[in-house]
Amino acid sequence: NSCYNSKIDSSNLLISAGSKIIIFMCIAATVQTGDEVLMFEPAWLSYEHQVTIAGAKPVFVPINAALEEIEKYLTSNTRMLILNNPNNPAGRVYTLQELIYLDSICRKHNIQLLVDEAYSDFVQPTEYFSMASIDTDLKNSIIVNSLSKTMGMSGWRIGFAVASPDLINKLLILNQHLITCAPTILQLFLVKHFNDIRNVTFPQAQSLNKKRKDIEKILINEGISYAKGSSTFYIFLDLTEYYEDTYDLAVELLEKFNISMVPGSAYGKSTRGYLRISIGVENIERISHAINVLKSEYIDDRGRALK
Repeated sequence: NSCYNSKIDSSNLLISAGSKIIIFMCIAATVQTGDEVLMFEPAWLSYEHQVTIAGAKPVFVPINAALEEIEKYLTSNTRMLILNNPNNPAGRVYTLQELIYLDSICRKHNIQLLVDEAYSDFVQPTEYFSMASIDTDLKNSIIVNSLSKTMGMSGWRIGFAVASPDLINKLLILNQHLITCAPTILQLFLVKHFNDIRNVTFPQAQSLNKKRKDIEKILINEGISYAKGSSTFYIFLDLTEYYEDTYDLAVELLEKFNISMVPGSAYGKSTRGYLRISIGVENIERISHAINVLKSEYIDDRGRALK
């Protein structure tokens, strides 16, 4: 409750085997065939496919669109807005004013707001606002989070949803018939050790903020643009000046130089000229080397010719 700055009890909570299945259940419990689900690019690739599986139509707001333009993308069929805060891969953290604005737009148009807060621990606490602290009665919002990133437990599959009791009851039915429950032994382990684990992992997550700034300095020195974010352990490189689509570039970086980056096309049509790099595990020297290879081999004169 202290993390969310709100009062949450068991009637507002569902725990299951990872946020991925929970997000799908939230979509399935909300939309019907023909409904539209709006999301911002760059959008985590599973959102689109989960919406499609649920029988709805995904609609995307391009990366460079202003937040105030959102109503241009709404129709009478828009039933849900998915927001990833902080955003994977751009690292954008939505301000309090932006979240209040989105909450008001969703209420105005009777749109369910689903907020994926999986990277919330990677933001300075004074700079982060959970939607649960804004929509305190949870009448219009669903908040989903996971221990995968915040506590380094990605393979263990445990996450949770915070929502109104009515929606939680719907999710319980889906949960029982799709996955039953999160692993019982893991739940018992976390009951005993949750605070101990968080006391170790939260400072680790916070320390990545400095590492991110150090790598941003390298990018600035190399003259490589990137999406202006401040959180997560990803940086979204903006190579649109040189490439319309970075898919082939990403493949060549991997096969020729053993450098793994994700093409921007994975996150939407408007981000095809971007590349995602991860800074969570590799040391700065190796990341700097990868950036140098990208610059010298694919962005300098030769790179411009390859566009």
